[in-house]
Amino acid sequence: MSLLKYWMDELYSSDYKPLKMKYQSILFAGLLIFILKAESFTQKTVLEIHSKDYALAENKASASTIFLQMIKDARTKGATKITIEKGVYHLYPSKAKGMMCAITNHDNGIRYTTFPILNFENLEIDANGAEFIFHGHMLPFMIQNSKNINIKNVKIDWELPYVSEMEIINVNQDEKYIDVKIGENTPYTIKDNALRFIKENGYSHNLDEAIIWNKKHHRIAYNASKVTPLHSKKKNRLQYMDTFEHFNTPFDRMDYQVKLLQKSDRITAEELKEGIVRIKNLKRKLPSVGQILVAKGEMGSNRIAPAFWINQSETTRIENVTIHSCIGMGVLGEASKDIALNHVNIHTRRGSQRMVSTLADATHFAGCKGQIVLENCKFQHMLDDATNIHGVYMQVVDRINNYQLGVSIGHPQQLGFHFAEVGDEVGLVEPSAFHPYFKGHILEMEKVNEGYYVLTFKEELPASISDKIMVENLSAQPTFIARNCTLTDNRARGFLLSTSKGAIVENCTFSNMMTSILMVNKFDFWYESGFAENVKIENNTFLDACYGGGNVPVIWCLTSKKRRVDLITDPKIRTTKNISITNNHFKTFDAWIMGANASSDINFSHNIIEKSEEYIPLYPNHPTLEFINTENIKIEHNDFRLEKATVSVDGITEKTLSLKENRNLFVTNTDMEEKEIQTKL
Repeated sequence: MSLLKYWMDELYSSDYKPLKMKYQSILFAGLLIFILKAESFTQKTVLEIHSKDYALAENKASASTIFLQMIKDARTKGATKITIEKGVYHLYPSKAKGMMCAITNHDNGIRYTTFPILNFENLEIDANGAEFIFHGHMLPFMIQNSKNINIKNVKIDWELPYVSEMEIINVNQDEKYIDVKIGENTPYTIKDNALRFIKENGYSHNLDEAIIWNKKHHRIAYNASKVTPLHSKKKNRLQYMDTFEHFNTPFDRMDYQVKLLQKSDRITAEELKEGIVRIKNLKRKLPSVGQILVAKGEMGSNRIAPAFWINQSETTRIENVTIHSCIGMGVLGEASKDIALNHVNIHTRRGSQRMVSTLADATHFAGCKGQIVLENCKFQHMLDDATNIHGVYMQVVDRINNYQLGVSIGHPQQLGFHFAEVGDEVGLVEPSAFHPYFKGHILEMEKVNEGYYVLTFKEELPASISDKIMVENLSAQPTFIARNCTLTDNRARGFLLSTSKGAIVENCTFSNMMTSILMVNKFDFWYESGFAENVKIENNTFLDACYGGGNVPVIWCLTSKKRRVDLITDPKIRTTKNISITNNHFKTFDAWIMGANASSDINFSHNIIEKSEEYIPLYPNHPTLEFINTENIKIEHNDFRLEKATVSVDGITEKTLSLKENRNLFVTNTDMEEKEIQTKL
């Protein structure tokens, strides 16, 4: 309205008094109408595109070309909304847009999408409850270099899932074989005595990464880690590898193809009759009749694409979305800012015989900024975590000059990751110390190739930098908020929180095969960076957790997967800080509720802890709470409705431990051979 203000000022400042007195009101009204109309023409036209105008039909013919055309028209016409009428639409890669994609925590390659939301700003897609049935190597929604994108009211499923499920109908523990029944909706073949499952796009997989499910309860089977995966491997020697410097780089040692060459599978298969297969030469204790064996194949080829890939984008909202199956993760945010999910539900169809929804995490956020918000979401039946919030460590390869470092990717599924923006603060981290000893700002990031980058710093680098040093983007850490979410019946964990910008988890319900909330810092395997600080866990319900096997707690503050701090040389280092766990209800079958090491300022108060009768305890003698090399731990006003609850501490922790008004709690000291040092409180 700057033009209107200009004319008003001119009119009222005029020295021509008759004009002011007689025509002031008339001119003002006329000018107002004229200027408002003129300015309305300068505003961008709001245009809505409807699928009903594109002859979109409900049948198994591919709708890919129509959706692609709608995206093109939205771009050329400047539309801000795409509306899709409710229906069931099938989408195939043969007519979708193919792009070479480097997707973090997935396998890189050509992926096909019907919604390439690339370089868009201000776009909403409303599918009005439509169901999209995908086929083959599809990436449903690719949101890249875009801003203010809203996707809502859509259901996503796969005609032929990329995971294979079969029921165990016979077990012979002595001869180490099982017989399985394979459904008609799971094509398979036996080649060279090996069972392979056939999918679309020419893809197939073997029995690797298999796990058993409880058919009745639709969750991972109790103590599943004792019988699966179906290990029966022979180790192969790799000759002369050490004579070549190339094979000693961090990436090459992790290359999946090399890893696969190191092992031969001794498992064989024999078809007894159509749909009935005997799996032989097994090595471990065998699963039970009636359980469902689920396999997704070789690591390195079984994470193809997420349902939503949000890459280098800002302000993305996904709401009222259901994902019944996917060939990777559900929602993946990568190097993006401000992502909100509301009523995003990931689970198999109700009444379906399928056990598995997504082949990996329900949601995952790597190298993000701003706020990550999950509200009113339900995540079930995944083959990995409900969410994982983290950054990425890159490893120093060479110090090029006083301002440049050559760095490499540590894990193959991070190849091509967008590590930093100009201006980001990054730190150099010594693995034995965890915290950065040098901080600088990025002037330029050059991707020489997908695994080797050159970072140019604004500040002069230290004179000596070893090749063991890690580089962490300190700016790429978001605030995380989760409210009113349900995270149950999945393989692996609930929330993995590795961000120092704070997290709030409230009014959520957990029941996971492994730990429900994990706050971890580690340099191994995945090279995921970040410290958990300022975390509030309040008013949540933790039901049976860790039922898949393995001695782990419901909530864990962990450094490098080690209970004790072998890797930390400085006893003052704390990798987890300011954690408040209050007003929660724990009802689980096993003993261990919480553990922490190398942490400080933990408040575990006003919680109710009681025992569930769902399963037999796996580790009944473990302490209820365990703290090692920690300080300022406050355990107050908790109601332990157990026969005997114990908190185990070492000498360092005991010095600053605060205990007050806990019902039925005993304390032991690990430095005193578990001798009881305090009676019932």
